[in-house]
Amino acid sequence: GYIIDFNAMMKKIITSILFSKKSFAFCDLVLHMGRIMIGCVSTLVSYMYAKSVNVGYTYQTILMLLGFLGGYLSSLLTLSVISSAVSTIYICYAENPTIFEVSSLFMYLIAF
Repeated sequence: GYIIDFNAMMKKIITSILFSKKSFAFCDLVLHMGRIMIGCVSTLVSYMYAKSVNVGYTYQTILMLLGFLGGYLSSLLTLSVISSAVSTIYICYAENPTIFEVSSLFMYLIAF
């Protein structure tokens, strides 16, 4: 059987590329900025729609707020798939860092 000690695996993850170079936190920061940008684009689209339909300022504000929330929440769902894929890759490389060394020596030297 193939049994991995959970504590040893978590120690490898914590001491390896996840927190040594802050790459995991940087990835989450970039994805969060992407979510905000998608929300802003949705706000702009809802603003242009409200201007073309000639609604009042109150409804225009409500449409813009709903546009931001809709864009942000839909991107939250979409970009969470990318975030989980990045986390999975980090965990796989933390379990066996020699594969990472063989596949990309330059990135391995930066991470470790």
